[in-house]
Amino acid sequence: MKRIFNQLFPYIKTYKSHVIANVIYNILYAFFGTLSFIALIPMMNVLFDKSKVVEVEPVWTGITGALDYLENSLYYNITSFMENGNEQIALLIVVAIVIITFLFKNLFGFLALHHIMHLRN
Repeated sequence: MKRIFNQLFPYIKTYKSHVIANVIYNILYAFFGTLSFIALIPMMNVLFDKSKVVEVEPVWTGITGALDYLENSLYYNITSFMENGNEQIALLIVVAIVIITFLFKNLFGFLALHHIMHLRN
Protein backbone atom coordinates (compact mmCIF):
# COMPACT_ATOMS: atom_id res chain seq x y z
CA MET A 1 0.00 0.00 0.00
CA LYS A 2 2.80 2.37 0.90
CA ARG A 3 4.57 1.61 -2.38
CA ILE A 4 1.45 2.47 -4.38
CA PHE A 5 1.00 5.71 -2.47
CA ASN A 6 4.64 6.65 -3.06
CA GLN A 7 4.20 6.05 -6.79
CA LEU A 8 1.05 8.19 -6.92
CA PHE A 9 2.34 11.02 -4.74
CA PRO A 10 4.10 13.02 -7.52
CA TYR A 11 0.88 13.01 -9.53
CA ILE A 12 -1.35 13.85 -6.58
CA LYS A 13 0.90 16.74 -5.56
CA THR A 14 -0.29 18.89 -8.49
CA TYR A 15 -3.93 18.29 -7.52
CA LYS A 16 -3.47 18.88 -3.80
CA SER A 17 -6.19 21.53 -3.57
CA HIS A 18 -8.74 19.21 -5.20
CA VAL A 19 -7.83 16.36 -2.86
CA ILE A 20 -8.23 18.56 0.23
CA ALA A 21 -11.49 20.07 -1.04
CA ASN A 22 -12.85 16.63 -1.86
CA VAL A 23 -12.10 15.32 1.62
CA ILE A 24 -13.70 18.36 3.28
CA TYR A 25 -16.81 18.19 1.08
CA ASN A 26 -17.17 14.45 1.67
CA ILE A 27 -17.03 15.01 5.43
CA LEU A 28 -19.69 17.74 5.18
CA TYR A 29 -21.75 15.48 2.88
CA ALA A 30 -21.68 12.70 5.47
CA PHE A 31 -22.51 15.14 8.28
CA PHE A 32 -25.51 16.66 6.51
CA GLY A 33 -26.61 13.22 5.29
CA THR A 34 -26.83 12.07 8.88
CA LEU A 35 -28.39 15.34 10.01
CA SER A 36 -31.03 15.22 7.28
CA PHE A 37 -32.38 11.90 8.49
CA ILE A 38 -32.22 12.99 12.12
CA ALA A 39 -34.22 16.09 11.13
CA LEU A 40 -37.04 13.85 9.89
CA ILE A 41 -37.84 12.76 13.46
CA PRO A 42 -39.29 16.12 14.62
CA MET A 43 -41.32 16.37 11.41
CA MET A 44 -42.92 12.98 12.04
CA ASN A 45 -43.56 13.91 15.66
CA VAL A 46 -45.35 17.12 14.62
CA LEU A 47 -47.34 15.34 11.91
CA PHE A 48 -48.59 12.66 14.29
CA ASP A 49 -48.98 15.04 17.26
CA LYS A 50 -46.42 13.24 19.41
CA SER A 51 -43.95 16.11 19.77
CA LYS A 52 -42.29 16.62 23.13
CA VAL A 53 -43.92 19.45 25.08
CA VAL A 54 -41.36 21.99 26.31
CA GLU A 55 -43.04 24.93 28.02
CA VAL A 56 -39.93 26.49 29.60
CA GLU A 57 -37.50 28.23 27.27
CA PRO A 58 -34.17 26.38 27.32
CA VAL A 59 -31.07 28.09 28.68
CA TRP A 60 -27.65 27.88 27.02
CA THR A 61 -25.30 26.05 29.40
CA GLY A 62 -22.26 25.82 27.15
CA ILE A 63 -20.95 23.80 24.26
CA THR A 64 -21.34 20.53 26.16
CA GLY A 65 -25.12 20.92 26.25
CA ALA A 66 -25.47 22.29 22.71
CA LEU A 67 -27.36 19.29 21.35
CA ASP A 68 -29.89 19.33 24.18
CA TYR A 69 -30.26 23.09 23.84
CA LEU A 70 -30.97 22.89 20.10
CA GLU A 71 -33.44 20.04 20.53
CA ASN A 72 -35.27 21.71 23.42
CA SER A 73 -35.40 25.10 21.69
CA LEU A 74 -36.88 23.48 18.57
CA TYR A 75 -39.52 21.70 20.65
CA TYR A 76 -40.13 24.88 22.67
CA ASN A 77 -40.85 26.85 19.49
CA ILE A 78 -43.05 24.07 18.11
CA THR A 79 -44.96 23.90 21.40
CA SER A 80 -45.49 27.67 21.46
CA PHE A 81 -46.78 27.67 17.88
CA MET A 82 -49.12 24.75 18.57
CA GLU A 83 -50.49 26.36 21.74
CA ASN A 84 -51.31 29.52 19.78
CA GLY A 85 -53.17 27.54 17.12
CA ASN A 86 -50.45 27.82 14.46
CA GLU A 87 -49.82 24.13 13.79
CA GLN A 88 -49.19 24.87 10.11
CA ILE A 89 -46.36 27.27 10.93
CA ALA A 90 -44.79 24.70 13.27
CA LEU A 91 -44.96 22.08 10.54
CA LEU A 92 -43.61 24.57 7.99
CA ILE A 93 -40.58 25.30 10.19
CA VAL A 94 -39.80 21.62 10.65
CA VAL A 95 -40.24 20.88 6.93
CA ALA A 96 -38.00 23.86 6.08
CA ILE A 97 -35.28 22.45 8.35
CA VAL A 98 -35.55 19.08 6.59
CA ILE A 99 -35.42 20.68 3.14
CA ILE A 100 -32.42 22.84 4.05
CA THR A 101 -30.46 19.89 5.45
CA PHE A 102 -31.17 17.81 2.32
CA LEU A 103 -30.20 20.80 0.18
CA PHE A 104 -26.85 21.15 1.97
CA LYS A 105 -26.30 17.39 1.75
CA ASN A 106 -26.82 17.42 -2.01
CA LEU A 107 -24.76 20.60 -2.48
CA PHE A 108 -21.75 19.16 -0.67
CA GLY A 109 -22.17 15.86 -2.53
CA PHE A 110 -22.10 17.75 -5.83
CA LEU A 111 -19.03 19.75 -4.80
CA ALA A 112 -17.22 16.56 -3.72
CA LEU A 113 -18.00 14.96 -7.09
CA HIS A 114 -16.87 18.10 -8.89
CA HIS A 115 -13.46 18.00 -7.22
CA ILE A 116 -13.03 14.24 -7.65
CA MET A 117 -13.70 14.73 -11.37
CA HIS A 118 -10.39 16.58 -11.68
CA LEU A 119 -8.60 13.68 -10.03
CA ARG A 120 -10.30 11.07 -12.21
CA ASN A 121 -9.42 12.86 -15.42
